[in-house]
Amino acid sequence: MDANLAVDLFWISATVNASTALFFAWRGLAGWATGRFAREAADGSWRRSLFVLQDEKPWCLARFSLILVQSFVLCFAAFALLLQGDVLQNPFLGLTTSGRTCFAINIGCYMYLLIQDALLQRHLPNYYITFMHHLVAAVVYLVFLEYRQNALSGTVGLFFAAAAPFFELSDLLKELHVEQHRSACGVSFFLSGLFALVFRLLLPTGFVVYSYVVDSPFTMDILVMSCYFLSLVFFGMLNLWFVYSAGNSLRAHYRSRSAWLYMRPLQLGKPHGLDVRQARSSNTAASFTQASFTAKRNDLNLLAPCSNTNLASNTLTAGNLTNSGKDYHKMDIAAFFNTLGTAPSSECQSPLNNTPGSIELQAGLNQAQDTPTSAAASESEATILSEV
Repeated sequence: MDANLAVDLFWISATVNASTALFFAWRGLAGWATGRFAREAADGSWRRSLFVLQDEKPWCLARFSLILVQSFVLCFAAFALLLQGDVLQNPFLGLTTSGRTCFAINIGCYMYLLIQDALLQRHLPNYYITFMHHLVAAVVYLVFLEYRQNALSGTVGLFFAAAAPFFELSDLLKELHVEQHRSACGVSFFLSGLFALVFRLLLPTGFVVYSYVVDSPFTMDILVMSCYFLSLVFFGMLNLWFVYSAGNSLRAHYRSRSAWLYMRPLQLGKPHGLDVRQARSSNTAASFTQASFTAKRNDLNLLAPCSNTNLASNTLTAGNLTNSGKDYHKMDIAAFFNTLGTAPSSECQSPLNNTPGSIELQAGLNQAQDTPTSAAASESEATILSEV
């Protein structure tokens, strides 16, 4: 076996084993920290949310911490390779020992993430996208490592890990049920878009143009050249999608925050900002001028109140046509009209006339009406007899 190949396999295996050990170490540390400092926290606090997340999904904090460590190591390795200057002088041919070590560590990180995400598949919303990214990256770097070529593009690919922690931070905030209008979500979306734009789009584009100026990619072997152009197309489209996704998330955050800032005073029972400004301006004007207004005169407000309920009183007098009367009782409508001397027609008689009290009252009223007629008849008879 080639000695260089054995060293490369050693670094790949060591990276996978170290990542596994760090994952379980971070898991135990996160469990101890949340149990020690967040168990007794008040409901709704961020410490309580961390404790609940660690209790329900113990892998989440450990995975985020491990990705953070891997990103730091890979970015440090990329800066170290660029500072050496060999990859800038020979962008396509030649790969130093330090470059092979960095590529092997990168392959080990991707292989570990492939296994880890496969075990956590049902918990990851974008599993298939990350799976394709890790698989293609591992295969491409294996070809670069085997042929010892394409040093500059491989070094630039190490910078892709710089944006990964911020995308994972956005997913972590969703797991913690942090509302989208919060400042933490806005900061994570902004940093995700910024780092994706710089380290996944602008920086690779600049180095690709520089490599074409210095040397030609067609000097590489056919398999390496195929993987090179494949990586340009695949990772270029994927990086554009990352930048676009971060921009959409940031725009959604601003819309949500604008709506929240508008609705917050209404939910708290406070006046809106426009009402506050109007109130302040009116108070300022009132301090200099005395407010005055005019109103039309309404004489009906000066009259004594009258109600139809007084019409049912015992004695119908002018003094009872006010609201001061207290003695009310029900009265048949036919008896009321007979009392006024204007008896209605038979069609308007109330059905209550069939009661015994109503019949006696009606008979008395009829007798009272017939008395003047009989007296007038007797008087006329006496006059006729006296003339005779």
